[in-house]
Amino acid sequence: TTGGRIALAFETTRFQWTIGADTQRSTHRQRGAMGRGAYAHQPWLEDAAMRNTGVFGELISHLDGRQRLVAGARVDRGEATDQRVRTGSGMMARPNPTFGATRRETLSSGFLRYEYSDPASGFSAFAGLGHAERMPDFWELFTSAQGPMGSVNAFSAIAPEKTAQLDAGLQWRGQRTRVWTTLYAGRVHDYILYTYASGMGGMSTLREQNIDADIRGGELGAGFNATPRWTLGATLSQAWGGNRTQHRWLPQMTPAEARLTADWKGARASFGVG
Repeated sequence: TTGGRIALAFETTRFQWTIGADTQRSTHRQRGAMGRGAYAHQPWLEDAAMRNTGVFGELISHLDGRQRLVAGARVDRGEATDQRVRTGSGMMARPNPTFGATRRETLSSGFLRYEYSDPASGFSAFAGLGHAERMPDFWELFTSAQGPMGSVNAFSAIAPEKTAQLDAGLQWRGQRTRVWTTLYAGRVHDYILYTYASGMGGMSTLREQNIDADIRGGELGAGFNATPRWTLGATLSQAWGGNRTQHRWLPQMTPAEARLTADWKGARASFGVG
């Protein structure tokens, strides 16, 4: 993976602007052979190439000494090229129908966030709304998983994810105590879901498909500086997900978790239950 980024920042008494661009190119190669160490004598074969170029901007507006608005937007041009001559392995190997094909997607993202902070009372809060579009990654485009029913393969059919999400949080910080909570709720269009489907001979096959989903979750936490060397903490977090397309729970979500931590001069001990 190689890439680069350039950004320019401008600042006045009330506004801060940042504009820039970034780019990244990733290539994947592999080699293999039967027998111990035999792979080392084989040439590397490039089977996938991905590229992304984007432009972005962010504006921070200081409304007064306690409040500010933050807004940002970016546009990306994602590209993926399938260089796999064959897919599968062994007796299941077959010519790749999308060999040499290139996918190109234009992706847009943006957010708006309100922030409040009062150093005198130790209270702060934020609320934000954002939209993000994500190009499928290497594993989602080039693994051995099959694509949706009726498609040639995952590379040709899996669409980018599009997420709209609302976030909010509160925090209070005292001389020795800190308490915070954060909440989020979002809707994902074209969520990329892996499922197992029954295949020939009773065998299961891994399949990818796009669905619509709802996600939400939150965290509640507290920290206490018992002494200059001892810091105690506790967090409770939970996430939920719903598959709106198939009217069922969304799998692979982070479970509910409670965790206690104790830090002494940088050394940490923790206990968690999920």
